[in-house]
Amino acid sequence: MWLEPVSTAVTAAELASELAKSSSLIRKQAKRLLYRVRNGKVVIPIFGAGGVGKTTVSKLLVGHDPLSITAAYEPSPSVETRKLTGDIPGQLLAAPGQTARVRTHWPALFKKLATGESFGLINVVAYGYHSF
Repeated sequence: MWLEPVSTAVTAAELASELAKSSSLIRKQAKRLLYRVRNGKVVIPIFGAGGVGKTTVSKLLVGHDPLSITAAYEPSPSVETRKLTGDIPGQLLAAPGQTARVRTHWPALFKKLATGESFGLINVVAYGYHSF
């Protein structure tokens, strides 16, 4: 049975809210996260080189069993969007990692981070699985 990462994120947000009582920096970040969770604005880009498992991680985080994926590796031509399930409305954005596609797609995701539209990011590293 797979853990429900979305429920874990809700618990983490509630814990951050409790921790916010001791630090202004933590309070600011906790309020920001709780606001985004409550207003359906959770956007998390996933970065990494081609073939390291960004799509697999995104499927796992939304509740799909990655061991049931039987298809051979197919490079992603564009950003793959996965909607979060459970109590957190939002999305994961898995960026294509092939060098030629990085220049096209990553700047828009960097902009989401810079403008605060995205709360954080996931960087997948799996040495030995990179595409060449």
